[in-house]
Amino acid sequence: MSRPELWLELVGVAGVRTVATLGVLATGFRAISDDDYARVVIAEQWVAAPRLDPSGTSWLPFPFWVMGATMTSLGRSLATARLASIALSIVAGVALHGALVASEVPRRSRVVGLATLFLLPWTLWTTAATVPEAPTAAFLAAGVLLAALPAPRASGATAIAAGALTCAATLSRYEAWPAAVVVAALLARSARSAAGGQRAAVAAGALLALAGPFGWMAWNQASHGSATHFVARVAGYKRALGGPQLGVLERVWAYPGLLLVHLPETSALGALVAFASAARWRGRRSSVTLSTPAPFATASVACALAATAVVAFLVYGNLRDGAPTHHAERALLPVAFLLVPVGVAELFASGSQRLRRGAALLAGAAGLLALSRLAHPPGGGETSRAQQVSEGERLRAAGAPAIRVVPCAYEHFALVAAHAAPERVLILARQPGAARCPEVTRAAVPPPL
Repeated sequence: MSRPELWLELVGVAGVRTVATLGVLATGFRAISDDDYARVVIAEQWVAAPRLDPSGTSWLPFPFWVMGATMTSLGRSLATARLASIALSIVAGVALHGALVASEVPRRSRVVGLATLFLLPWTLWTTAATVPEAPTAAFLAAGVLLAALPAPRASGATAIAAGALTCAATLSRYEAWPAAVVVAALLARSARSAAGGQRAAVAAGALLALAGPFGWMAWNQASHGSATHFVARVAGYKRALGGPQLGVLERVWAYPGLLLVHLPETSALGALVAFASAARWRGRRSSVTLSTPAPFATASVACALAATAVVAFLVYGNLRDGAPTHHAERALLPVAFLLVPVGVAELFASGSQRLRRGAALLAGAAGLLALSRLAHPPGGGETSRAQQVSEGERLRAAGAPAIRVVPCAYEHFALVAAHAAPERVLILARQPGAARCPEVTRAAVPPPL
């Protein structure tokens, strides 16, 4: 395949994703939850006073660095924050496309797989919102694919790229951490058989893949006195919220159940990947003929292992109250990015017409289900915070030197993000049930830092 054809393919896939994302925004969708606006506020604070750990909480730093750096260049605003998030998702998608090309996934499989992946409801929502799930998933999947490349396609540069992409993912979301172990293991295996000049670079890629988790734990040890401070913080917050007490079996089944309900196409393609990977692992032919090239055959097994590790990690976290507190299904997005492209390729590689017809029917049903889910996005109605955003933009245009905010819950983050100068906002104690949420008054001087 010529380079111009690859560029045309890349532009086409990225264009479809961009248009689809703009279409989601055109429906009025803006945020999944108040956390989206809280992230923008933290990035705006980082622009005013940069620091290594922008949030000072359990949230990982890489998305804030990217969003803050973009705001430093283009100015602080919700629009800039959204532009930074969408652009990062597109860049991560380009990296995933390149990894699929390197893995010798056929063109038809690449295009169909990426189009399917990028049009999933949770991919669209997390791309359009100011959250890091979509780029995290793409960076992680690209890292796994590059790390799985066998010799002679693997090289020191490829290993460094795999490690860097994985590092970016692990500094964005915790569910990327178990897959980083898979990347490091794959690169460590490659290092053993690499030539002398390449061995150090491949080993460096393996270390880079683990640099995010170990670096973050070292930072937590130094700044909070505990390497796992972030786990205790998340668990404490989740327990404070209360809610129904679930049994062990219910907690274990929670994430596999979410995968089946919210990502049914991923579940179906994942079953196919698992079947094909098991057949290769046993080293004998199954009833389904698989004719994929060697680099992709290795990548398929690696993606299956990484996806399994992510689900197991989330199940364990849920047992320890350390899993996400709301919209937990979006934490499964890396599983989709790992399994959908390779699952589509496995489907096209299959010699079984019956399997293809069955999968086509299943894909059609899943597509209809996805369209129905798109009609009911998260963060709709009052939780879209349109009123608070409008008020924040009005206060910004008025040029008030400072404002005082009394929130009811967390709705004030939308106002502060739209105001775009959090260092000039004094947030007072919450007053649940107030007539106006939040209550805002002007102040003569900025609050003390």
